[in-house]
Amino acid sequence: MNPLRAAAATTAAGVLVLLCVGGCSSAHQAYGAQPAPATPTVVATGVAYEYYLYVHCEIRYAYFDGRWWEADHPLPTPSAAHGYPEAYGTMTLVTAEHARFAGQDLPTVDFHPLSGRPPGCS
Repeated sequence: MNPLRAAAATTAAGVLVLLCVGGCSSAHQAYGAQPAPATPTVVATGVAYEYYLYVHCEIRYAYFDGRWWEADHPLPTPSAAHGYPEAYGTMTLVTAEHARFAGQDLPTVDFHPLSGRPPGCS
């Protein structure tokens, strides 16, 4: 298993444990408390990186390229997630101000950067 996939699997396992213990409890409501996906902190434009998008509460925020992003058009948690808190796909830095997630059985989601951390999940 490549190091990126191993790190992502470890991150996913940790998130699953947190969710089993407390769901969307106050202990980890803030997206900032979720482990960030194992992608490089500086990515190349136009390269698709393996990515686990947090979808437990909705598709709204992502941590990528060392910063937080917000979906241009937030979506409800997809039924394709089958109860899992993350969806697998790829994240691409299209431009310095535009990232795109593409996942299996999910719509493509475009993101713009946030100036800080996102609020918690309700």
